Amino acid sequence: MTYNNDTEQRSQILAMLFGAFGKADDANRIVIYAKMLEEMPVTLLSKAAKRLILEKQFLPSIAEIIAAAKSIAAEVQGTEARLPDWQEAWAEIDAAARSSEKPIFSHPLIALAVKTYGLNNLRYCDSSNYSTAHAQVRRIYDNLCKRYTDKSINTFVIGDSRGEIAAALKNAGAGLVKIGNVKALPEAGR
Repeated sequence: MTYNNDTEQRSQILAMLFGAFGKADDANRIVIYAKMLEEMPVTLLSKAAKRLILEKQFLPSIAEIIAAAKSIAAEVQGTEARLPDWQEAWAEIDAAARSSEKPIFSHPLIALAVKTYGLNNLRYCDSSNYSTAHAQVRRIYDNLCKRYTDKSINTFVIGDSRGEIAAALKNAGAGLVKIGNVKALPEAGR
């Protein structure tokens, strides 16, 4: 679904971005960027480009533009729209571990990290092992955040082609299946 497909305006924004980094003559890359960013609202793309021009020394990648746009969108939508960083998450986790009350976390991933490690394990952790617990909970939280981010990116990329991809994976001749990293999907009823 395209939110704002104003191709000319998008091209102007990307030309400005490329020009700011001395790459205005790289028309092929501008086309690639435009294609990959075609579903981003033009206003958001413009703000992300402006931010990156002010922050970066080199032409940002498509991923960096998306990250900047996500950050701007989260700022507009409020804190509930973004993943808390580790320091924010740990502050909540540590407070919950030091309290005897039922914790309320600002984000479900913080709650899941605590549930995975065990709130009582944190509450009754010996002080000499608390730094180890801190590191273990951080690893859990970081892994959960990565999976959450991967899932959201995959969901966006897959879009409405989930059935088509599943059908291709059932085909024994599919390229990914031949590589060996992806197994063919089992037949229904097996």
